[in-house]
This record gives sequence, C-alpha cells and structure tokens, in this order.
Amino acid sequence: MVRARLGAASAILAVALSSLFVAGPVSATDTPASRAVAYLFNAQSADGSLGGSPGETEDYILGAAATGFDPATLVACSGKSAFDFLAAKLSAATADAGKTAKLILAVAAGHRDPAAFAGTDLVAKLTADRSAGTGAYGDGATFTQSLAILALRAAARPIPSDSVAYLGSLQDADGSWNYGTAADAIAGDTNSTAVALMALGAAGSTAPVARALTWLHGQQLADGGFPYQGGSGATSDPDSDALVIEALTAVGESPSGPAWTVGGHTATSNLLTFQATDGGFVFPGSKTSDAFTTSEVPAGIAGTPPDRPTTFATGLAPAVRSCPTSTTPGPTAHPGSVAGATLPPTSTAADGSS
Repeated sequence: MVRARLGAASAILAVALSSLFVAGPVSATDTPASRAVAYLFNAQSADGSLGGSPGETEDYILGAAATGFDPATLVACSGKSAFDFLAAKLSAATADAGKTAKLILAVAAGHRDPAAFAGTDLVAKLTADRSAGTGAYGDGATFTQSLAILALRAAARPIPSDSVAYLGSLQDADGSWNYGTAADAIAGDTNSTAVALMALGAAGSTAPVARALTWLHGQQLADGGFPYQGGSGATSDPDSDALVIEALTAVGESPSGPAWTVGGHTATSNLLTFQATDGGFVFPGSKTSDAFTTSEVPAGIAGTPPDRPTTFATGLAPAVRSCPTSTTPGPTAHPGSVAGATLPPTSTAADGSS
C-alpha cells in the first residue's frame, strides 16, 4: 500500500488533509503472529490485495483469521477490502479447482457463506470440477486434491471417500507426496506432503499418515526446521516450517513436542528466526522481508490448518493505519471495517503461486 505523506506547507493544511483512523478495535497483543499480520496489513495494495494475487490475498485472510483478527477489517486506505478484491477477481480466483478450493477456505475463514460469495456458489463450482470416475478434482495434482478436501471440510460438506482414496494413491513409495499428478513422478517435497496430511486430517483418514510422518522426520534439519526438499545444502525456510506445523497439528501431532524437537529446536522456534524487525519474514537468500513469504506464516505460528473454524472478535483489526482524508468523494469502506473512519509450489495455492 502506498501511503500518502503530507508536506509541511502549513499546519492548517496538515490538519485539514490528514487524520488517523482505526480499522475497528485494535489488538493490544504484541506477538510474532500479530506483528506479521500487521506487516501484511501495511503491505496491502489499494485494490485490497496482496501483490495483486488472489492466492496471496487468501493466505493473508487465512492468517489474519487464525491469529484472531476479523478478516473484514483487512481494508486498504482506498476503502477496498481483501474480500472486495477477491470478488472483483472472481474469474481468476476460480480459474481451476485448486483456486476455487482455496477461495472457499478464505471465505469460510471470514465466516462468510462459500455457497453465496459474489453471487456464486463456490462449493457447487468445485463439485462440478470433480471426476465421478476417479474422485479427482481438476487436474488431480496433490495440491488441487488436498485443497478440495480441505475446502469441503471448511464448508461443512461431505468429503467423498473416493476423493480421499485418490489423494492416498498419489503418495510416493517413500511416504512423501510430490506436487505432480502421479505418485513417484518426481521427488516428494515437504510442502506437498504437508498439504496432503492436512487434507487427510480433515477427512479423518489415518492409513497413509504414519509413513508420511516417518518421511517428514527424515527431512527435519538440525535447526528444527524443514526445507522444501532435503539433500545436500538443504536449508529450512519459513514457509515450509509453517506448512509442516499446520500439517502436524492436523494429524494430532505436537509440533513442539519431544518427537519433533531436535537439539532443543522445533519447527516453531526455527520459524521465528526468520522474522525481521518490521514484522515480516525473510526467505533464505533474501535480505529483506516480503509479503509473499510472510503471508503463509501467521497460520503456521497459530498452528491452524486452513479448514479449521476460526474465532475472532468482530471488528478486531491488526493495526492502526494512518490514511489521508480527501475533500473529493472516494470509495466506500467495506461495511464494518472502519470504526470511525519461479518458485516451487510452496504455498497453499494449487499452482504454487500465491
């Protein structure tokens, strides 16, 4: 978000053109997760999005809700909210089954009806993209299938057993999942394995879980964190840490328990080492924090899989924002939002974008 900064032409002009407003009640807590959401709040673009991306914006909503903030307060100075952006970009946000599923997750996290978002029944759209013969959704890739199962759970809809079985059939021989459309087609990775475990947890399936957990144990590094893929030179990263934490929680594991502690380090303690002083998170190899990396982190800190019901106080916003007022009419803020005024598929987006 570009913030207008007023010059000091005169004290009268400054008073006339600027004021502070609070997007609803503001949290008094100061935690790593709340600082991360506040960082994202201040990175929000005028159209209400993060980076002009539906997937990244959906992660922002999921993280805010998991941290206890009301997603309705995620409003830019323009008055456009994150949900306004998703409604405006509905075609892009529902371009395939995985994208539709992720939008359902964000809508449900905001306590809105996924069967009536922007005049569209998102659940019906997702269901129409399911193969009756195989149970596969869309392209049948790991992320797509997993997100579809998670979305059905979030929308309180039945999860077809053949769709769960199809996800199980994508498991590699070593216990991992890869981001492709067939088992063992390419090397497995922690991110695909994590989202598959979240889906299995949502569906109550336990059969493939033990082998996946064994494989994940083998990926955990000495710092307690997780890389995208293991091997020589592998390093942990905040997004992989966040997804694995959510996955372990989804299948009843304790991410900070003895079984997942290495030399006193856990995925959570490692995740927090990537937080910068501005509240954002830094991806290894980068010198600064960024919204893409940070958007996935709050839900990981909270240990909240995306299908889980969220609890937040209505109107609770992540930060106080300073915005200019204008003498010319502007966009109306989202109702209730203003009180008084080429990477691998590491994200929960089905195509790896955010």
